[in-house]
Amino acid sequence: MSSALRSTGLTQLPTHGIAGASANAEKLDALTSLRFFAAMMVAVLHTAKYLMRCDDDPLAHVALQQGVSFFFVLSGFILFYKYPRLEDAPACFKFWVYRVFRIWPAHVTTALLFVSTLPSFLWWTAGSRTPWVILSNVTMLHAFHPSVKFYFGLNPPSWSISCEFFFYLMFPLLLAGWNRNWLIKLAGSACVVLAVLVAYSLYGPHEFSQNNLYFLRWAVYINPVVRIFEFALGMSTALLYSRTITSFAKWTVSEVTRLQVAALLVTFISLAICSMQIQVHPTTMPSPYSEWLIGSGGAFAYAFLIFAMAQTKGSCASALSNPVLVWLGEISYSIYLVHYLLLDIYLVYLAPFCVATNQPIWLCYASYWAALIAVCAAIYYLVESPARKLFPKIILGAMKLSTLQPRHVENASNSERVQVPGSAR
Repeated sequence: MSSALRSTGLTQLPTHGIAGASANAEKLDALTSLRFFAAMMVAVLHTAKYLMRCDDDPLAHVALQQGVSFFFVLSGFILFYKYPRLEDAPACFKFWVYRVFRIWPAHVTTALLFVSTLPSFLWWTAGSRTPWVILSNVTMLHAFHPSVKFYFGLNPPSWSISCEFFFYLMFPLLLAGWNRNWLIKLAGSACVVLAVLVAYSLYGPHEFSQNNLYFLRWAVYINPVVRIFEFALGMSTALLYSRTITSFAKWTVSEVTRLQVAALLVTFISLAICSMQIQVHPTTMPSPYSEWLIGSGGAFAYAFLIFAMAQTKGSCASALSNPVLVWLGEISYSIYLVHYLLLDIYLVYLAPFCVATNQPIWLCYASYWAALIAVCAAIYYLVESPARKLFPKIILGAMKLSTLQPRHVENASNSERVQVPGSAR
């Protein structure tokens, strides 16, 4: 049997195990590295203008926020292989425990750092609603509220963690019968997106104002119900991968490499097309369709990229498997969470000194990224990694529930059963 059949985990799983865990699973290092580039897309989008001290940020004309879309598609891809089957209520509960403690500890840690290090006017909230904003953030429900005070409350990039939490809650429902009804569910999620876009174009506020712009971006960009389409697209890509993996195992290295180069070209072209919709300083309300394209229009290209880079024998995948890139991919979740916090710390405490003393821009820029990598590595090793191992063990042990056992899925021909190893997000 081809080793590619064992290549469905992004990382080797620890010995305490969860569904689909396999200590001998070959790692998809290329996808781990791509996580770093996706996180950096968002980080550069938020920081370049301020760190470069420029009034007109040229990167504002590039739809770098689509790094979030890549994460959503990748999440659906990985979870389908990690949990190809959840057969009963205890299995669903254990799935939720493992997934929540994959994302919640670092999220709460960053929120606490925000509150403890920065003045309250930077929390995007003030007044009597502040406790509710904090509560919704800590419980990962803040993206469901259409007010910018809520979905950007505390750490603004964390709205996507709320979406991810929603995906986890919905995953067992999506997974049920996925091999048979995946197209119906994918089309259904696409119809939800279209319905929201049409409803806003017909009934949404069209008079330009900052509040109306924030509401539009919640409706078509932040809204977890809209973003679940990308998650379902990732699951569909994973199903296609499982059904074609035997065929692709017969491809030569050069053939797979050409597929991966094509996927990269499609990704860049898609990003360029979506970026054409951007109004850097809008004076009229953008259409909901252009807003969706800016935030999520590259989802199909990212699905193609993930599918191609999952073929480990290609030269592009090999290049992305550099140990340094893989390590950066491992801490990419913290990079995504922490970059805005460190930017605010820089702007509040360090930027006045840098400007007053005429510190060179390159030095400030390099210092910021060095500090970001150091802080994120600390959070990964001190918070993320220990928490995802310890807390599920404590909770499931207290409830006398055993860890999830590996599941099996059938390949397309039903001629053999293949154990599918799992992976962290």
